[in-house]
Amino acid sequence: MRHSKTTRAILVACLLSPIGAGSCTSDSQIHDAMATASRLATSPGWSRLPNPPLSPRSGATVEYVDGRVIVLGGSDQLCPPDASCTAPIHPPFDDGAILDLATSTWSPIAPLPFGVNVSSSAVVGGKVFLLGSCAVEPSCTNSPQLLRYSPDDYEWDTFPAPVEPTRYLLAPFEDDLVAFTATDQFGSYPDYVFHEPEERWLPLPNDPLPETTDRRLTASSGKLYLFGAVSAVADTAVAYDPVLSSWQVISTGRAIAEYVWQADSRVYLSSRFAGGLTILDTTSGVMEDVQPPPQQGPEVRPTIGILGNEWAIYEGPAGRVFDADSSNWFDIEPHPGSQGLLDETLTSAGRAMFVFGGARWSESSSGSLPNEAWLWTPPI
Repeated sequence: MRHSKTTRAILVACLLSPIGAGSCTSDSQIHDAMATASRLATSPGWSRLPNPPLSPRSGATVEYVDGRVIVLGGSDQLCPPDASCTAPIHPPFDDGAILDLATSTWSPIAPLPFGVNVSSSAVVGGKVFLLGSCAVEPSCTNSPQLLRYSPDDYEWDTFPAPVEPTRYLLAPFEDDLVAFTATDQFGSYPDYVFHEPEERWLPLPNDPLPETTDRRLTASSGKLYLFGAVSAVADTAVAYDPVLSSWQVISTGRAIAEYVWQADSRVYLSSRFAGGLTILDTTSGVMEDVQPPPQQGPEVRPTIGILGNEWAIYEGPAGRVFDADSSNWFDIEPHPGSQGLLDETLTSAGRAMFVFGGARWSESSSGSLPNEAWLWTPPI
């Protein structure tokens, strides 16, 4: 009997996957994987994915790499909404799994050097980078480390990370990695570029932003773009040119951007208060404001992402999305398993959205960790 390419890929993935790690060990499992892959390929909207071969958790890190989604780390702590909780009893998880979206099959990844929870991460050159500092104890008192995972090599590497007493976030910059401070609340500290071939951090020149508690950064057209809240309602934007090794102020007084997204030589700024977008063309420097249509009903839906022809960027599992090709807006409804669910982690997966984990709460429940994975696929 001849099999389609999708069927053959599923059969190969089943045969190569380790037993008990999301592999297909029976005709029924092969059939289920085939049905899931076929449904994802043809049906827009939400689809339930097979559960990963991991214990239930929240705060996992998720990233998309070359047609695969990686889920790693996280914690089994349940902390009720708006509660002040003590340190976790158990250390964060040091395991993970990778999902092949073409076949809907999971496989384990190499164990992390230590457990991580709610870690900043980025993908550069097909490798996942993340910051962490928990070796054994939940209190995370050891020096921060930069972790690098290569899915193709099934291998982790560790490097020293910036040690300043502030919170760093990661962002890709061409073939390099940037660690930038999310806030100046604890003092003003340098931002860094990690040159992977040399495996070392180099500080960036000081930027002209005043001290702020809210800093957001992205890269486009060979430059870094940094946005900082300079008042309760206004941002200042600056750009860094690595050729000139200097910063330049490009705008002041615009509404604070809740999110900063980059794609196709454009930077999209999602307004924190107005719900619209400002689009910065990084080749011409022109800024354009785009407003969504009026919302219907009492519920205010946030702007959660941008959809392109071959890409997408999402920041939340439900809300308004701007179609960059047609300049139209559309809504993503909550997935069927979202009732009472908080703190899901998600990533863009090509044009799709992958959502995992979180904690489910209800008035009659003490909380649970559902360990569910969902995929939203846009219409073709």
